[in-house]
Amino acid sequence: MQYYKTTSQTITDLGVEWLTAPKVKSFDVIALRFATSVGIQSATGSQVTNIGTQNYSNNGANMKKFSNGVGISMNLMDDATTFSCKIQARINNTNNIIPVYGSYQHAKTDVTLATSQSYTLSSSGLGGVIAFNTNTIKNYYDGMQGVYLDHYRIG
Repeated sequence: MQYYKTTSQTITDLGVEWLTAPKVKSFDVIALRFATSVGIQSATGSQVTNIGTQNYSNNGANMKKFSNGVGISMNLMDDATTFSCKIQARINNTNNIIPVYGSYQHAKTDVTLATSQSYTLSSSGLGGVIAFNTNTIKNYYDGMQGVYLDHYRIG
């Protein structure tokens, strides 16, 4: 995960690379949660595989935005054997240091897009980020730990 500031915005990137191909290929969720409400200018993502790339746009159907972050449901490509998944959020600059949390949750069973998007962003969620609406949906995912950054460097 990276967190850096430009003259007009603060950019946060979270990337995940699979070391071996997963057995289940369904809708995984990658998300960023900020410790407070932020002004999200835009968010994008990508799934890069050995057979092609799927890009996720700011207002696409797989994107879910909140006042405190953003998430993308990524349907892992069935015939692919290598995967690199990324989400990027661009927020309004502030003089405050805003902690950011990142999480990637892998679906252990086949789920629909709608099911994968049944979540909010919360510190009590999986990886400290993704809070699925029911325990049933939560149990569809692997519960991997999240990552955290509490500052950025200027200059």
